[in-house]
Amino acid sequence: MNGSVRTILLSSDTDVETSLVEAFGSDALLTPTATVGSLDELEAMLAVRPFGLVVVDVQPDPDAMIATLRALIPTKPNCRFVVIAEAFDKAILLESMQAGARHYLPKDWIGPDVVPICRELAEQISGDSSESDSGGRVITVLSSSGGCGATTFAVNLAAELGIISEARSLLVDFDLRFGGVATHLGVSGEYGLADLLSRDGPLDADLVRSTAISKSDWLSVLLSPASINFADPSPLYFDELQATLGVFRTGFPFTVLDAPGLPFEAAGALAGFSDEIAIVLNLSVKDLRHTRFLLEGLAKAGIDAPLHLFANRCKGAGKPISLKDAQETLEFAGELRPLPEDIVAATDSLHSGEPLAKSAAKSKLRKAIRSYAEEFIHNDQDDTEAAPAKKRGLFGGREKAA
Repeated sequence: MNGSVRTILLSSDTDVETSLVEAFGSDALLTPTATVGSLDELEAMLAVRPFGLVVVDVQPDPDAMIATLRALIPTKPNCRFVVIAEAFDKAILLESMQAGARHYLPKDWIGPDVVPICRELAEQISGDSSESDSGGRVITVLSSSGGCGATTFAVNLAAELGIISEARSLLVDFDLRFGGVATHLGVSGEYGLADLLSRDGPLDADLVRSTAISKSDWLSVLLSPASINFADPSPLYFDELQATLGVFRTGFPFTVLDAPGLPFEAAGALAGFSDEIAIVLNLSVKDLRHTRFLLEGLAKAGIDAPLHLFANRCKGAGKPISLKDAQETLEFAGELRPLPEDIVAATDSLHSGEPLAKSAAKSKLRKAIRSYAEEFIHNDQDDTEAAPAKKRGLFGGREKAA
């Protein structure tokens, strides 16, 4: 159990406080219970303390209190709210649920029977908090051009991170043109990323898990709008991007964002809220030019997350540009890492709708991406132990763009 999960009660009724404290007894997950008498005090406490369960007595003015909760609850995705009212009232119940409360209690129902209900809510936060404490990380994969292999890299990086860590990772498809992740993995669904970004109510890790498609025990996928309705895809609203990525971090130890072909404003927003950035490119004049523009744009935007470059198809015919020449052209301070030329394995993976770990486990490409994932996990653990030391690079280095 996470020791930070405790209860806070907003009520000016001492009888409510006494009944709730007596009901919770010495339950280690629900006590101690702090009590505040006003919304201002509640908001101040929530700003500095990681309370998991928030119990709000909406008397004597339910309409005003619920209106305030409607604005407050979405800003606290790591809290579970319970509303208390004088007596059972269907209208107050409905309004409370619409505001984002997880449970509703008339005052005369407060007793031992509420403990299992409140424990279940608190345990949800306990699980989310433990994952968050382990260092949920967000990695954005950008592409220099269409067809450079960025989606193949993103899919398999997410899969390997989940397999190695023995915890489900999240793969988010920001491909607004084609929805390449769904095609690569052979998945489909009715809901996805656009539904989360446009949601009016509160967002938490449980909702993300239920919206994502489960590909395996170690990989979940949030679909692009283009995968759900190619002819008329829903727009993506980036206003709540930072908060949404924060929820991803609480629910998954690793989140990989596949973001090919986005306008720079959108790509920069993702990069700015990410812990690591990877750019995949081919060794061609066009890709080098586009990559250099992207590096310059990220630098001008002040984005300082560790940045890593991966060159695909380095040894094919008609590739006169060497890794050394490419790196000099890009003026990149870090290492330009090669991805093995393994067209057969990549094609088999695409045709089977499975990551390389399942379709071509012994392939050179799979082994390379797995080794990169192992390095990331190892270095991520080193950073956690050495905090607040400077953040490591994705696969072992500490380099940044010049």
